[in-house]
Amino acid sequence: MIQAKQALAPPLLSHQRPYRRHDPLPRAIGLLKQIELQIGVRARHEARRSHFVRHASAVLL
Repeated sequence: MIQAKQALAPPLLSHQRPYRRHDPLPRAIGLLKQIELQIGVRARHEARRSHFVRHASAVLL
């Protein structure tokens, strides 16, 4: 059935991609990348904060 639809569809141009209906994979990959980015940002903030606290306590003591 899918092959029949592809046969009826006009040929794709060089900049076009075949359309997959309700393909969840790209969205899932995008969400995972967003989550990884947020975790990385949070870890970087935490590292800066802990470094600052150690540095400030060393200066004060």
